[in-house]
Amino acid sequence: MTRILVPTDFSEGAHKALKLARELMPEAQIKLVHVFNPEVRSLPYQASLGIQANREDAEKHFQDEVLAQFEEAQRANMETEVVVGHPVEAIVESARLFGADYIFMGTHARKGLNLFFLGSVAQGVMQRTPVPVMVVPSHD
Repeated sequence: MTRILVPTDFSEGAHKALKLARELMPEAQIKLVHVFNPEVRSLPYQASLGIQANREDAEKHFQDEVLAQFEEAQRANMETEVVVGHPVEAIVESARLFGADYIFMGTHARKGLNLFFLGSVAQGVMQRTPVPVMVVPSHD
């Protein structure tokens, strides 16, 4: 069975990546993974969790609230995981441990100084994994 890892930051691009994975490979086993980086408060829910947020807080939020955005995941009973760490390394390691055949991930398509200062998680994953990566932009 084909195994697809879908990293999610709960953005529109991540949602589109999940949808595309389901459309292209409806029989695949899909795992959603969110990387919680406690050093970065870039996601709205991370800031709301407060300075003392930890993996358990992120997992609870992932399971109770944010996963509701992904109706496909609930219907398909997909595996989910929250990993603490740097996004690129954590996604590459999650793909390895899951035995992923593919990684489908969204991108914000940052350019210029935003890309220079923030880096590109999708680009970093593509450079560090032997697994084929399908990058789905958040805009049409």
